[in-house]
Amino acid sequence: MKKNSKFSKSDITDKILTASKMDINDLKKDIDVVDWGLDEEEVFTRRRIQGENVPINKTFNHFQKIITALFAPFNLLLWFIAIIQIFIYFTQGYEKIDIISFSIIIFMVVLSASVDYIQDFKAYKMNQKLTQLIDNNVFVLREKVEVFFDNNNPKMMNNLKMINEKYLTVGDVVYLSAGDKVPADARILWSNNLTADQSDFTGESEWIQKSTSQINESSDNVFELSNIIFQNSKITSGSCYAVIFSIGKNTYANLMSEEGVEDDVTEYELGLKKVTKILLLTLLIVFPVVFLILFFKTGLIIGSLVFAISLIVSITPESLPAIMTLNLHEGAKRLKDAKIVVKNNSTTQTLGAIDILCTDKTGTLTDSQISLHSYLDLDLNKSNELLEFSFLNSYFQSNISNAIDKAILEQNPFDEKKIEETILIDEIPFNHERRMVSTLLLKDKKYLQITKGGIDEIIQTLGFLENEKKSGAIKNPDKDLILKKAKVFSDQGYRVVGLAFRESLNKFEVSEIGLTFLGFLIFTDNIKKDVDKVVELIYKNNVDLKILTGDSVDNSLLVAKNVGLNNPQAILGKDLEGLKQNELKEVALNYNVFCKLTPFQKSEIIKTLQDEGHCVGFLGDGVNDAKALRQSDVGISVNTGSPIAKASADAIMLEKDLLVLEKAFLQGRHIFTNAIKYIKISVTNNFSLMLTLIIALLWFDFKPMLPLHLLMQNLLYDFTNLIFVWDNVDKELIVKPKKWSTKSILPFAIFNAIAATTVSIINFLIIGYGFGLVGQINAGDTEALKMFQAAFFIESFLTHMIISIVYRTEKISIWQSNVNWIILFIISGFTIIVFGMVFIPNLNNSLGFKAPPAYWLAIISGLMIAAWSLGEINKKLYIQIFKKWI
Repeated sequence: MKKNSKFSKSDITDKILTASKMDINDLKKDIDVVDWGLDEEEVFTRRRIQGENVPINKTFNHFQKIITALFAPFNLLLWFIAIIQIFIYFTQGYEKIDIISFSIIIFMVVLSASVDYIQDFKAYKMNQKLTQLIDNNVFVLREKVEVFFDNNNPKMMNNLKMINEKYLTVGDVVYLSAGDKVPADARILWSNNLTADQSDFTGESEWIQKSTSQINESSDNVFELSNIIFQNSKITSGSCYAVIFSIGKNTYANLMSEEGVEDDVTEYELGLKKVTKILLLTLLIVFPVVFLILFFKTGLIIGSLVFAISLIVSITPESLPAIMTLNLHEGAKRLKDAKIVVKNNSTTQTLGAIDILCTDKTGTLTDSQISLHSYLDLDLNKSNELLEFSFLNSYFQSNISNAIDKAILEQNPFDEKKIEETILIDEIPFNHERRMVSTLLLKDKKYLQITKGGIDEIIQTLGFLENEKKSGAIKNPDKDLILKKAKVFSDQGYRVVGLAFRESLNKFEVSEIGLTFLGFLIFTDNIKKDVDKVVELIYKNNVDLKILTGDSVDNSLLVAKNVGLNNPQAILGKDLEGLKQNELKEVALNYNVFCKLTPFQKSEIIKTLQDEGHCVGFLGDGVNDAKALRQSDVGISVNTGSPIAKASADAIMLEKDLLVLEKAFLQGRHIFTNAIKYIKISVTNNFSLMLTLIIALLWFDFKPMLPLHLLMQNLLYDFTNLIFVWDNVDKELIVKPKKWSTKSILPFAIFNAIAATTVSIINFLIIGYGFGLVGQINAGDTEALKMFQAAFFIESFLTHMIISIVYRTEKISIWQSNVNWIILFIISGFTIIVFGMVFIPNLNNSLGFKAPPAYWLAIISGLMIAAWSLGEINKKLYIQIFKKWI
């Protein structure tokens, strides 16, 4: 009995195993049929109960998306601030600035929600196009048949009806032949030399022999069931009649995309929630502190409350959701230019957080095909005769049953005339039990039998050996030598096929006994173009790589070595059964080639890595990859992948060029860096403003800014902050994966707020005591108070702009790291607006300002140089202490 483990089979898996092992009469009862073949009335009744044979496709819930976007965690805080702002408007004299501030907050919320909604809907529409299933028609039996037998086949063929696969129902009998896609899970009732391609499920490129009988009755692996064919697999040779026992959502293929993995919170969403908590905690601390300071100094409850609320509004970064959403939207556009479509905004940032990339092998690192690597005699020398004989065997056999023959035929050593002069006399076709194919040919007036098959099988046919050193009857040591040399190649991951022959002037019967050994055919998986460069770039970008495949150990290790995987260490899926969680964790972390995995094991390995704090990407394109694609933080598929894989993925590469993966990683890191840079700088600026105001409230007997001024400056900050969407990013900041770490936000803000606060205090000293404004204000001079507030308003805005430019890079700003010209242009524009508010007559008076003397412009220039210098010094000290910047 199998051990209980986290890799237990689902109900659908049990149903498949039962259908395979069930007696044929019991199967009829189970699916409620008397004879094979349904009439139209039965079909109509069943379809009305069972529905159509289509997968479950998620629809885009417009209302849910809009509500989710409008009331995201940080937006909830903004709604609360907006309600407070509108409350102040109605209770404190209908100040226009309050309604303007309220409008700006709502604008920021709607802007971020709109961009988020539009981007996700566009991605959904694009995904619908990419995952759209091509209509597949299939022949279905519409007459009653008790027993299937070869002589009855022509009659039954005349009673087949072609219908669209979506109209199939349980109990329908379908006829399939080479090239057909299997429309639903079915059990084979009759077959003729049938093989199927199950690589979408298993990852193995070799075609599987199928038949009416269950060859391996003890197997619990559904993909080893020889009498079962699966929806979305392909018939590669032969033909069959099969009865449908599962359709639509109940098929194994649909199980891969639907079962087990719920939509988790993304790295981006989790980070934003943490930021929201930090800001909310800061506001909850600041509000009572400011209120109490003012209340004890003035004794006014309402005035203190209004100012404290205005301060809270002014230090709340309303533009955070908008800039984050626009930032992600900009990244999605750049990814689309790189031929990658993401289904939602947050995927863009999460790409930059990936530190482990898991990938399927077949169809991803390899192109699902094999090639003839070499053709060697017993002495391991190239043998042209061996190539010629193998080609003739593959060319003249009646049915090309697997990829090996296709690989041989690509190496045609003959001209057409030579082939035309060769005649097929007889053959023994390939079958699963014998694992050989023999052809008897008439070539150059000689009769030639050529037998090709697995080494273990070919050994049993041999009677003679011919090479340069020896000729004559074969002995056991000779057989051991053949096996030993074949093992050298198979241990390296190559597929090894043996070839033997018999030749005579007289015609003879085909017999697979007493043949002469000719040599080895060595096959290898075709590695995709430039995959080695892709792997090199993945490591260069500090991302670890792991291969998760359904293929064999030897073959997987060979591919791993050929593509440049670092120190390949392999483990089999069966060795994962029954492992405890801590044991599975060690295996998941220490091995990088996982072989013979079920789709559920792929998913569980990814989940284990995630539980250890890793951000995991998965690259796959088959049905068997769907569950892993959904479990991973970012599932990546290609446009040529299976429909279910594309539906399960978060990002789809429109071209097969894996080199775009580097662009995806770097773009994700670029987006993240700009996002966290904005958050840290914004929190730092707000913290410095808060600290400056608290110091000023304790220091002076007057307010350094009016609530009106705080709100105006807040609006200016909101709009200038949006420019970070177009900011450049230092290359040094994107060489490693980026993850949300909110622990560093407050230390960053507190430490680096010192520079701006110091400049403001210097400004207070100059304008307050150098100009003598403090004394005049204390004497009741309102004009002096307006001048003080005007000078602080300009200085505070400019200082924070300078600090933003300094803190956007760990290098010396402007000098070593260029600022995007758009940023400088927008800051310059808003600087003109700020000076206009203070120096334009009448406008300044209406805003409660009085222009400082002209010579103060020289002082403010000096203060900005001081702000730049202090910011750079502060930055260097921070890096030295904390060993990193952003």
